[in-house]
Amino acid sequence: MLGVEALGVYSVAWATSAGPLLFITAFTGRVGFAVFSHLQHDRPRLRRVFLSAMRVIAAAAMPVFLAAVVLTPDLVPVLLG
Repeated sequence: MLGVEALGVYSVAWATSAGPLLFITAFTGRVGFAVFSHLQHDRPRLRRVFLSAMRVIAAAAMPVFLAAVVLTPDLVPVLLG
């Protein structure tokens, strides 16, 4: 095992990287559940709506993650000290 310090570093890194995704999916999960349950008997429309929702989520998430990749060297010292 790596120890308590390594676990702490891993925990902070995971929380930092997962934060934006959890923020984006929290809203879409609540709305999506209602929409998808309403469409459960219309499979072709459900498929179209689901794929459209995934495209929108990806379009919203991709710039956030790309910005994180580019800005990481500058943000890590500021955010984590």
